[in-house]
Amino acid sequence: MQVLKQVTGRNVDVFRTRDQTLVDGEYFTHLLYFRPWIWKFQVVQTSYDHILFKIISANGKPPTNELNDIAAPVAAGYGSRLPG
Repeated sequence: MQVLKQVTGRNVDVFRTRDQTLVDGEYFTHLLYFRPWIWKFQVVQTSYDHILFKIISANGKPPTNELNDIAAPVAAGYGSRLPG
């Protein structure tokens, strides 16, 4: 039996829509990368119809237009409006 001494990296999960379509967690990662105002983030699916974004800003309040740029494709991809 092999035993790992150490594991490093990140964990990426799969999200599931109400119709059981699987969405790779990387979908959300790519929406958030290359935004200099984001320092850390976590995306949590609390139900089929609700995706919670936990974002720690690197420099204060995030630009409203960028929040919309993140929310719009997620809402479209899940076929419903996400709560604000």
